[in-house]
Amino acid sequence: RRGIYCYSTNNILLNFGKYIRLKEERAKVLFDAVEKVFPDLESRLEVRLIGTPKTHERFLRRNRGTYGPEIYAGQGILPGPSTPVQGL
Repeated sequence: RRGIYCYSTNNILLNFGKYIRLKEERAKVLFDAVEKVFPDLESRLEVRLIGTPKTHERFLRRNRGTYGPEIYAGQGILPGPSTPVQGL
């Protein structure tokens, strides 16, 4: 089993109906791109969850839906794993 994750910095402030439609529209763009590599992806899914900054704000209690460090494309990399325990 695999997971596909894509994050956006947009904080969607719309009424519920518009929010759901926009979330589906944006997810379709991602699924269309991924299906070029994995044909029929949607038909093979066992679970399909679409999260947004609004989701992170509500369920993870993140300010304005922020998630992780802010790193701009081409200007840095995500920090790697580290531990104070030697040998890990």
